[in-house]
Amino acid sequence: MFTKTRTIWITKEALQPRGIYTVTATISDDWNTASSGIETYTKPHWHTSRLGALKRAEDMRKKKLRALKATVTRIRRLDFNNAPRIENANS
Repeated sequence: MFTKTRTIWITKEALQPRGIYTVTATISDDWNTASSGIETYTKPHWHTSRLGALKRAEDMRKKKLRALKATVTRIRRLDFNNAPRIENANS
């Protein structure tokens, strides 16, 4: 059951061009979901304070940077000098 209506901050797309945005939503009694009437949001993608949303977005940013760093490291380790020769499939 949804009972409490208030402005909430959405961080689901914080690392996308849309960023953090606000909606007026009705919050469920258990505080796990919030519905704007158009979309339903689940924790941890919505927050009741701007500060909480900013903290979540910063955590998301750090996690994404760690993942990108790991990807860069993996790509840098690739060695094509010792790769097997591949014959042209069209000949």
